[in-house]
Amino acid sequence: MLLAEREGIVKGARVNDSILFGEASNQGAQTFKIILQENEEASGHCVNYEKSTIFYSTNTTDQIRSSITQLWNVRSSFNLERYLCLPNMVGWGKKLAFQGLKDRKKQKIANWSTKFLSQ
Repeated sequence: MLLAEREGIVKGARVNDSILFGEASNQGAQTFKIILQENEEASGHCVNYEKSTIFYSTNTTDQIRSSITQLWNVRSSFNLERYLCLPNMVGWGKKLAFQGLKDRKKQKIANWSTKFLSQ
């Protein structure tokens, strides 16, 4: 990925565990896909495209969005807020971002009957 960026094939390439960041262009999308395919072959770890989603910035044209989404055959979304009921992007407000999750778990525990809990 870094080599492709150094050679100018992709722009803005950043990898964060399971999130890829890059410029929304046809060449960049094709290069990302090739890199991931080579990584799959080398490591045996495969991307689950059915669970994958592409998020575009607001300045990405509809034509680019459509062509990249077709190339990757994944969903596209404008909502960065949640994945698996957890916030995707957490900045400085970590406590506030996860408060809803904490509240739901506390409520679930409070609803358990004491007869199911051992002394």
